[in-house]
Amino acid sequence: MALRRKDTVAIEDADTGVRLDRVLAARTTLSRSRLKALILEGEVTVGTRTIRDPSYRVNAGDKISVALPPPVRADRRRKTSRSTSYSKTTRSS
Repeated sequence: MALRRKDTVAIEDADTGVRLDRVLAARTTLSRSRLKALILEGEVTVGTRTIRDPSYRVNAGDKISVALPPPVRADRRRKTSRSTSYSKTTRSS
């Protein structure tokens, strides 16, 4: 079993009152949508508290930790559906 990596962010005075997902997106390489999913999954803590609200407003001095799941290798073979139907429309004059 692979270990999870944890990223930690310290909140500065200028970030007081900003949304949790927005601060983390600005300070990490993760997108806000990925961060929102991690927050909702309970993978983000502020101090010792698990935060499950992406709109949580941070405070100066908060220490935020994000537990990142191990990377998953992408399957090189892509399954696509090739059966696409096209319909022709006719115009009558």
